[in-house]
Amino acid sequence: MSKIFFLLLCIAEGFLLTSNIDKADVYLSPVLILLTGIGIGLCVIYKSFDNGQQTTEIGQRQSKIENLFSIGIFIYGFIQIKNQLTDVFKIYAVDKSISDIIPQIQIILHYFLSGKTPYVTFNDLGYPMFPCYLPAQWLPFVLAEKYQFDYRWISSSVLCIGIAVLCSIMWQSRLKFYEKAGVVFFIFFFLSRFITLQDVVFGATIETLMSGYYILLAVGIYRTKNLPLRAGLITLCLLSRFSFLFWVPLYIGIVALSESYRNAFKLSLYIFLGVFLFYILPFMIIPNDYTIFFKTQQYYTEATVGEWQHLSDNGEVPRHLFNGKGLACYFYMYVKGDLLHKIHIAQFAAWCANFLAAATLFFFFLKKKNETNARIYAVGALKIIITVFYAFVQIPYSYLFLVPLGLTQVMLFVFNGNYLQHSEKN
Repeated sequence: MSKIFFLLLCIAEGFLLTSNIDKADVYLSPVLILLTGIGIGLCVIYKSFDNGQQTTEIGQRQSKIENLFSIGIFIYGFIQIKNQLTDVFKIYAVDKSISDIIPQIQIILHYFLSGKTPYVTFNDLGYPMFPCYLPAQWLPFVLAEKYQFDYRWISSSVLCIGIAVLCSIMWQSRLKFYEKAGVVFFIFFFLSRFITLQDVVFGATIETLMSGYYILLAVGIYRTKNLPLRAGLITLCLLSRFSFLFWVPLYIGIVALSESYRNAFKLSLYIFLGVFLFYILPFMIIPNDYTIFFKTQQYYTEATVGEWQHLSDNGEVPRHLFNGKGLACYFYMYVKGDLLHKIHIAQFAAWCANFLAAATLFFFFLKKKNETNARIYAVGALKIIITVFYAFVQIPYSYLFLVPLGLTQVMLFVFNGNYLQHSEKN
């Protein structure tokens, strides 16, 4: 029964995240997305508890024919997605009139490859802009810039690598054949549906890059004890977006309680060194500019004001707030006061919600740590923190929700593939 309930949550979230929401559902849909995402995370956390039935390997290893059939489904799905993306990239040229995301990254790379600091206000797009992208959002595109090919193939490739790593580990597991095939089908069905219904997300953004990062992070947290590798994956995600900022201290706390305080300290040190070497040193200390972070936050606030004033074609409400993905529409409609006051309330609510989620998850783990598989718990907690963050984000662009969808793909495997030995439960 729990498997059916979990599967229904995943399917419901998949349809909600990939659909274009009708006007009548813009208030209901964000609540359902929040509830289904939290529900998925809680199911995985429940799976982490040692009830005497979830710490042994399940099932028998599948035959080579069955594994080859699963791999065949993956290859077919991969080819279909590649063909869809090729068509989308032909439709959407890189054009600032559609989106300034890729043009902004091109300018950042131009400054960077010219030996200049990229974190300065520029007017190359015809209006003043301060680059708000962190290094892991633009550094991967150096290769595309050097050899002049489409940036979007870099970001899409990272997503494909994340999916391939997930599937590779799944094929080595003792999941039943239909479970493996089901996970692969889920991955490619909803990814294909997202491309079909919201092709501009893939044609005008590089969000597939972040989705790939978080898939790799979730798989790494679940599957490896290697501290430098875990720290590297966390740093990679930290330097792409601060979406899971509250999860990082939560995870360090989980490591301290389930492994050792020494490991928690080493993990923290590795993460700090990664952020220092790839962000603080080259872009703050060397250029002698320690205001980058604050300028970025200021730009985010200014961009938020602009989007909250950017009305839909019918001139009624801001279109990106009323797309059925985030709770920002509630703050816009029901908080009294001027626009800036509404935004500040929304930001404060976001901080409170993320802090409350992280604190609750930590104290619950503290209480149950002796009964819990820490790695599975950490993955479920990541899904919850990401869900809460995106629910309260001030500009809930549709493309952002590729990340929660990618994490659900990992949740499907973790929930069904809990085959870690009892001795590994911590």
